[in-house]
Amino acid sequence: MSQSTKDTTPDPTKAESVRGRGTFYQESNHDKLASDKIGEELNPNACIWRLYAEEAKEYDTEVTHERNENLNNMLLFATLFSAIVTAFVIESTSLLEQDSSEISNQLLLALVQSQQR
Repeated sequence: MSQSTKDTTPDPTKAESVRGRGTFYQESNHDKLASDKIGEELNPNACIWRLYAEEAKEYDTEVTHERNENLNNMLLFATLFSAIVTAFVIESTSLLEQDSSEISNQLLLALVQSQQR
């Protein structure tokens, strides 16, 4: 058998990824779980927990990144909304105050009417 026809697929029992001839072999989850002895699959040091921790970390990182982006967008929207509402409130406060000349006119009218009786 010549060197060129020799099978170059990596040994699936190896614990790490192997690079060969432009291809990349990564150990599958099944291969990782198969390394545990029979009856010891759920021990605290079993491969399932390392696999779970890897998957959970990847998922948590992704969810955290998405939530962080959403939070940044909401904070930007809240800031802009607050600035616009503040501008309207400042402009509308003058509409909430009573006109002092109108109050004086009403008081004078009440005095004049009370003296006419």
